[in-house]
Amino acid sequence: LFYAPVALIYDLLPALKAAKGRVVNVTSVDGFLALPTNAAYVAAKHALEGYSDSLRCEMMPWGVKVVCIQPATMRTPLAMSFADGWLKGYKEAEPARKEQYGDEWAEKV
Repeated sequence: LFYAPVALIYDLLPALKAAKGRVVNVTSVDGFLALPTNAAYVAAKHALEGYSDSLRCEMMPWGVKVVCIQPATMRTPLAMSFADGWLKGYKEAEPARKEQYGDEWAEKV
């Protein structure tokens, strides 16, 4: 979710600079609004947002524009499975890991 766009942009930078092109990264609303149950995804989107912000400043001298598209969460089976998968992982965790949280907390998250 993070390394592939960075590697692609790196490979294309000479052409982007020559053409005064544009980098368009598709991130997510989760890139700036973190919600529970999908921490790894949120972290990857935050990273791509930060990379894009830095790259935007670095590319100004060459006239290369850098933008992010931040679509909202869509009600797809994948998106709806994040919470279910997280809760399943919680329930399967060792009792010692769950002890400080409790099942009531997990159901509310």
